[in-house]
Amino acid sequence: MKKYIVLVLFLVLALSVIPINLQVVHGAETGKRIVTMVIYVNFALVDFDDFYGWVSAFPSNYTFILDNWGSLNATQAGWLKSQAELIPALSYMQAWTPAVRVSYIDSLLTDWKRMFGSYPKGIFSFQPDTFLVNYTAQKYGVEYWHGTCFDQYISDYMTQRGGWQLPYYASETHVLRPNTDDGGVAILPHETWDWVASFTDNAQILTHPLWGGIVPDAQVASYVLEIINRTLNGVSPFGYSTFMFEYDWVKAKNRLWITEEIIGNLTSWDNIELLKLGEVTDWFKATYDSTPTYRVNFQSPYSNATIDWYYSTDCRVARVGNYVVSFVDYAVQGSDTFLTTNATVDFESEKSATNCIDDSLNFTINALGGATLKAPVTTSSKYYIGDLANFKVSCKKH
Repeated sequence: MKKYIVLVLFLVLALSVIPINLQVVHGAETGKRIVTMVIYVNFALVDFDDFYGWVSAFPSNYTFILDNWGSLNATQAGWLKSQAELIPALSYMQAWTPAVRVSYIDSLLTDWKRMFGSYPKGIFSFQPDTFLVNYTAQKYGVEYWHGTCFDQYISDYMTQRGGWQLPYYASETHVLRPNTDDGGVAILPHETWDWVASFTDNAQILTHPLWGGIVPDAQVASYVLEIINRTLNGVSPFGYSTFMFEYDWVKAKNRLWITEEIIGNLTSWDNIELLKLGEVTDWFKATYDSTPTYRVNFQSPYSNATIDWYYSTDCRVARVGNYVVSFVDYAVQGSDTFLTTNATVDFESEKSATNCIDDSLNFTINALGGATLKAPVTTSSKYYIGDLANFKVSCKKH
């Protein structure tokens, strides 16, 4: 009898660990803990030899964003190609008419191919332009755009709310919305923002090394690394985070030592893959025919607040406690107005809600915000304790 009791107990214990094992296997199925390290180099402000001397001491699998690179010589261009994946930078494209954008990008990419031997696989822009995302994919085979800023609000004359900060395939009608069909151009974020505190406390709580005095400089690297680690741990079906900085800006602020601490840590972590942006895109395209459904569970290392996010090709939902605080229904959005028109921006005047490039989506619930450089709260939250995947249907029933 005792043997049977032991056998039954063994079987119960064995069966009880199956869900955990399946969860681990499922996480390994697609997944990865991917981190990218990206450096923006503006050669109008950066001396090549200075950058060469600095970055050579910290070898890694970088992507370099190049701005004002036309003055480089062949030797310099060759060295940059040997060290990193290279992509060009664009700014404020929506301020120009579509025809002017075409003329500009044709000239830029022709010069790029002459300098570096081929068209770039990706393009950087703090506010990717839907028109150019489509055009460069069709004419030049550009596979990804990097640089989108998660729910940015009236910062640097740009507002772009309703997008996402994990890889997704962009809709051809609006770059902030995921494509409902298979494939498309991959969109990769500029940084990883704290999933909750960047909305409620300060938008600078992210993986950029300049925090503007929010915490002492000596603590910034630790917070950046913790945001990365908690994001990797809290996202499914795979972990993804990015660390990016502008070399000239960080050097001018005498904060390169912070980037060195972050790079030193990331290159020593043995439980992540440090990939170039193009490598991320290759893996993403090989693994997912369409944008995957993401779930995020995150506790802020800054405020200790927790948040859950659900993201699919249909909607984006965020919940704090038992209350949904953000809901964007992707199925009811219009096309990007800048597909056919241009923004009117006076860069000599103060930026404002009416003096910026705003390609934001429409929010049904907008109760997550209020932080510096984030949008104000304009609606109430909604009590909901069910699966966030079902929130859209539940919301329509009430």
